[in-house]
Amino acid sequence: MDRRNWITFALAATVTSSALAATTAPIAVQKTNSDRAKQAQLKNKKLISNQVPGESNLPVQATAVAPVKPTALAPVKTAAKPAPVAAQKLTPGSTASNPKPASTDQLRLRQSSASRIQLAAPTGTSTAAAPKAPPAEKPSDFVIGINNYYSGSAMVEPFAGYQPDPATGFDMGATELTTHLILGYKLNGNWTFSLNPMFATTPNYREYDAKTDSYTAKYGTTFKPVAPFLRLSAGSFVKTKTLNWNGDFRYYVPLTDDTRGEVDADSGKRLGLVHQLRTGQNVSFTLNEKLTFDVNTTVRFYGRPNGYQPKSEDSALNMFMFTANPGFNYTFNDTFGIGVSYWMRATHQYGRAITSLDNAGTYLEPSLTWNITKGLTLWPYLNLQTGKSVSAQTTQWGAELYWSIL
Repeated sequence: MDRRNWITFALAATVTSSALAATTAPIAVQKTNSDRAKQAQLKNKKLISNQVPGESNLPVQATAVAPVKPTALAPVKTAAKPAPVAAQKLTPGSTASNPKPASTDQLRLRQSSASRIQLAAPTGTSTAAAPKAPPAEKPSDFVIGINNYYSGSAMVEPFAGYQPDPATGFDMGATELTTHLILGYKLNGNWTFSLNPMFATTPNYREYDAKTDSYTAKYGTTFKPVAPFLRLSAGSFVKTKTLNWNGDFRYYVPLTDDTRGEVDADSGKRLGLVHQLRTGQNVSFTLNEKLTFDVNTTVRFYGRPNGYQPKSEDSALNMFMFTANPGFNYTFNDTFGIGVSYWMRATHQYGRAITSLDNAGTYLEPSLTWNITKGLTLWPYLNLQTGKSVSAQTTQWGAELYWSIL
């Protein structure tokens, strides 16, 4: 080979080596990027291993590296960041690694399974719900009661069977036990309307006639209907710390023999028919925690639509009756108390001057109050007639029993 051929071969070899070097350079760069991707993958695995338990632990695939252009560099995408973990409500006995739904949580207490701690929704803290007290029973709007009034005999003959005349002590009729039924309804917190049937029981007795100075045998009665009335009562008109004023209004319905009388054969009218209107007012002044001063008054009107008048002047009929009863009451305790009052009674009769009033008797009344149980009260008393002289012949004893059922 001549010299020219050697020179040509050397030049070709040089060009070939340069070309090979140019073609192998990108392969070296690709190998370096692969190594970097592997390192990023290992780094992502470490990040994933530190996540809160319960999140995904799948390996994150490495993203391809975009080729670098000479004119603009594209942003390199990294591995996706784990999603933020939502805040969890922690119930007592649970942790983030073992969540427990609040809706199924029930913390049992020693006292009762009915008392459970509820989880508050806004804060996740627990507060103890106080056990609810049973609702108070609403008082009944109905009123039911039974009262008994016993009008006894004179103290000289306590079981004689007749009541004494206030002036002479002679017979004024049989002793009497009146049974009073109360059937009412509370219209509101202060007013009550009630039906009040009453029944009288009397023993067999001898009726004394002062004119003939003789006795006539009379038969007794058993639960004979007498003087029923309708009543509207007020618990209080005025009430302060030291004053209480209450009262009632009554209408006595003429349905019984004592309010209707007999039929007159000539006129056909019922003689003695009477409608009674009555009001009672009670005022109590509290002097101290045990002592009160009380004033009780009544006004009663006797309406006689048939205008019946007895022929005898001794039997004038009442149009109005007024009573006043001031007195003191002392309470020892919740069970016993005593009282003393002075009764005054006056009447206005038909056919008299409008200003005419007749004294219908006065008497001093000492009494004892005994609250046997709640709703049951016994009230024995003495009536000392003071019209003339006080004596055992004119002093009458009696008792009243009040029983409140509702």
